[in-house]
Order: sequence, then C-alpha cells, then structure tokens
Amino acid sequence: MLVFIVPITCFMAFTPKPATFDPNVDPDLGDWLNIEYIFRLFFFVTLIILGTASCVQILKAYKINYIYIFEIDPFYQMTYIQLYRVTLFMSVILTTCLLVQIIVFVFYWLFPDNTKIPTVLLSILFLFGIMFSPLNNLYRPTRFEIIRVLGQIIIAPFGLVKFKHFFLADVITSAKLMLSDSTAMVCFYSSGEFRTDYPITCSWQPNLNYVWGIIPYWWRFW
Repeated sequence: MLVFIVPITCFMAFTPKPATFDPNVDPDLGDWLNIEYIFRLFFFVTLIILGTASCVQILKAYKINYIYIFEIDPFYQMTYIQLYRVTLFMSVILTTCLLVQIIVFVFYWLFPDNTKIPTVLLSILFLFGIMFSPLNNLYRPTRFEIIRVLGQIIIAPFGLVKFKHFFLADVITSAKLMLSDSTAMVCFYSSGEFRTDYPITCSWQPNLNYVWGIIPYWWRFW
C-alpha cells in the first residue's frame, strides 16, 4: 500500500508547478495549481479511510468494543482488513489518474483540449463509482450508513445526536482544507478554461470558503 501512498504524498508536497519539461513552450499550458485541489481532496479521503483502518485494528487488538460505542450493525461491520483493501483500491485509482494527468501535461501537444479528462475521470470514479454508488458492491450498507450520519449532521440542530454523529462532526471541523478543495473543484469544472497559465478562481469562491470556515463548528456544536 505504501507503494501508492508515498509517491502521491511526495508529489502533493513537492510539486507546485505542472509536470512538464518547459512550460514556456506553450503559454496556454494548464497549470498544476488548477487541478491539485482535486487530487488532494480525494487523497485526503483515502488517507482518512487508511487512518480508520489503523484505528479499528488498534481497537480490536486491545479488545475495545467500538461496535457498541459507534452503534455499528454487527452484521455489516467492516473489518480493518476490508478497510485496508478499500484504501488500496482507492489508492490505485488515484495513482492511475495522477499518472494520466502527468502524461497529459508532458505530452500536451497530443491532448490539445483534454486537460480536464483525468480529473473528471477521478471525480466520477470516487464520487459515483465508490462513495455514492447505488450498486450492491464495495460495502454498500456501510457507505449508506455514513451518508445517513452525514445527513443527520447537516440538518443540525434537528438531527440525531449520538456519539457517531458527534465524532464525525468533530472530524469535519478539521477538514476545512477538504471543504475548500471541493469548492475549488466545482469552480474548475464550471469554468470554460481547459488550459491556462494562471489559477482559476470564481467570484463566489471566497464567500463559500468563508462559510466552510464557520459551518463545521455549527455542526460540531449541535
């Protein structure tokens, strides 16, 4: 699993510019800054699942009844091995799309108007192929339970308040960067720009980022 996690981490941390040899060759070359938000968002999602798998493994090793604490259905609980498998699967998808994006940047003359394709493919696979897929695969009961818990958090203060809602809301308060990245992703997809040398921003983006800085604490408070 580290074969996928470590290269992605290094790339996210140390690559501020597009993966190309000479950006001056084409002044309209798409900038890495416009798509790093998308890869970083789904990388954090994968990292959260990896952390969850590690926590479940530790709790199980010390015989802590986390199933009772989080009110998990014992018939549909996911073991830490299953969580590690999901992390590996998502890491493979993320790494593959990242490599395709690098190829698009490096061989830009072969992809004149296709800078967004790898990121669109990544978003579709993560959002509709894994997270919100209605198909009975990839542990659908667990995925739908997480969606229901998120729904109860969002409608605060009118939703249920149990430990799992409290815990997940607390996690969201630490995920402001992920929420801001989701805003940047929507802005990027809604823009008509495919290749640009400057970061793409939308007029509504700062206001929504301001909201993301406040509303998680509202959810956490209730």
